[in-house]
Amino acid sequence: MGLHAAIGLFTGGVPGAVGAGAGAALVPVAGEAIADLNLPEPVRQAATQLVGMGIGAVGGTAGALASLNQTAHNYVSRSPYREVNRCVSRENARLNNECGANCTAEDFRRIDQQMAKLESAGTLAEIGKRSTLTPEQANNLAQLAIELAPGYGSGEALMQAMTGRSSISDEEVNRFWAAVGVVPVAGGVLRRMGEPAVDALVAVFKGGRGPASALDAQLVGREVAGGQAFEKHVLEQGEFKGLGIRTREQFAGHVENVVNSPSGVRYYKDGRVIYLQESTGTVVIRNPSSGESTAFQPKDWAGCVSALPQRSTPY
Repeated sequence: MGLHAAIGLFTGGVPGAVGAGAGAALVPVAGEAIADLNLPEPVRQAATQLVGMGIGAVGGTAGALASLNQTAHNYVSRSPYREVNRCVSRENARLNNECGANCTAEDFRRIDQQMAKLESAGTLAEIGKRSTLTPEQANNLAQLAIELAPGYGSGEALMQAMTGRSSISDEEVNRFWAAVGVVPVAGGVLRRMGEPAVDALVAVFKGGRGPASALDAQLVGREVAGGQAFEKHVLEQGEFKGLGIRTREQFAGHVENVVNSPSGVRYYKDGRVIYLQESTGTVVIRNPSSGESTAFQPKDWAGCVSALPQRSTPY
C-alpha cells in the first residue's frame, strides 16, 4: 500500500497519494466481489477498473488516475472457492506492492502467470481438502508446486500461499514434498523421486498423516532415498551391494519394505522412529521434524541395536 501511495504522490500530489493508497488496500477486496458475479472477462476487467477509479477518487482526479495503476494489473481469481480467491488476491497485492513504481510490462506478465498457477494449485488443494483428487489432478498439483517453488524460497512459504494458513509445520512440509514425489536438496533444487501419491496429497491438505501405514512407508522410502543416505551409505560405503541396490528407486523400495515389515521398532524421546529389519541388516531412522531421515547397514548389528533406544512404544 505504501508504494502505491508513493506513486500517487509522485504523479498527483497528496490527493493522488490518498487515492492510490485506498486503491491498494481496497481493490483486491472489490475484485473478489466482482469475480463472484461470474461476468465475461472483458466486462469483469472494465468493472474492476471503474470500481478502482471510484475508490481512488477519494483523493480527487489525481487519486483516481493513480489508483488505476493498481486496478489495471489486478489479477482477480475466478476459483469457485472463496478462500482461494482471497489467497490469490492478497498475494497479487503483495507482489504488485513489492514491484511498485519500477514494475515493467514484463513484471506484470510474470506476476499474472504466477497468480494463475497459484490459483490452479490452490483450487486443487481445496478440492483435496474437501473430497479427494484424481491421479490427473494430483499430477497437475505436483507440477504446479514444482513450478511455483522457486518464487517462494521454501516449502513452508509455498504452502502458506496455496492454503492461506499462517502456520505450517516442518513435518507437513516434508510430507507435502514426499507426496508430490520430490525431495528438496542443496540450493533449493527439487529432485524427482517418483509419481505423486494421491492419498498422501489429500492427507496433507486434510491435515492428517495419511490413511495407511503402507502410504507412510512409501513416503519414508522416498524421503530417505532422496537425501544424503543414498550418497553416503549406498554409493560411497557400498553398504547395500549384497541386496543389489544401486539406484535411488531401488533404495526407496528397500526402505519402504523395511518400514512395512520391520523385525522391531524403537522410539526416541524427540519423536524419531527406528525401524529394524534383521533379515537384511537394515536400520531406518525416520525423523518427522526438520531433521533428515536415514537408512544404513551397520557392520556390527548386535552392537548397533543394543546401543539404540530400547523403548518399543511411542512416548
